[in-house]
Amino acid sequence: MACRTVPIPGGGLAIVCSRGERHPKPRRCVVCNQPEWMTSIKLCDGEVRPGVTCDAVVCIDHAHHVEPDTDFCPRHVPGK
Repeated sequence: MACRTVPIPGGGLAIVCSRGERHPKPRRCVVCNQPEWMTSIKLCDGEVRPGVTCDAVVCIDHAHHVEPDTDFCPRHVPGK
């Protein structure tokens, strides 16, 4: 459950908690902008710094598949 502090007029504070967004926005491919409900998506496994991956959303048409469970966005294709 996510909580945040909200200022109240008069100088008070309220703590508001929720279970998340009611209608989360669909993730979209960084290349063609298709939403995830229209196509299967992959997350980029390109390393941006040691131990941290890019995680850009890429549809299966634009993901560069390298080995089982390893895919890259166009920006992080090895050898380019």
